[in-house]
Amino acid sequence: MRRLLILFLAVLAFAVPIPPGFSQSGFSQSDDLKVRRNEIEALKEEQRAIRKETQDLGNSLRDRGGPFTRDVRNLTIGVARAPPRETTAPCSPAQWAASAALKASA
Repeated sequence: MRRLLILFLAVLAFAVPIPPGFSQSGFSQSDDLKVRRNEIEALKEEQRAIRKETQDLGNSLRDRGGPFTRDVRNLTIGVARAPPRETTAPCSPAQWAASAALKASA
């Protein structure tokens, strides 16, 4: 009987909802929302300032002829003047695999 009572009280404790203002100490829900909204607005203002500063930096680099002035979307790199690759391998990969298989079977 005692176990049943403890089980019932445990289920009741988890099933009964806690009132929203019960856990808050000193702040009402509307005050907390106002504080959060003010914090969000402050963060948005900081974000705007950072975006403006970044844009100003980009503009100053563009004016000085920095890396942003060149259009790299259609950039091609020529390899016609590149030196030819030297083949210093003693054998091809297929020959190496065959010799490795022979060594493993011996």
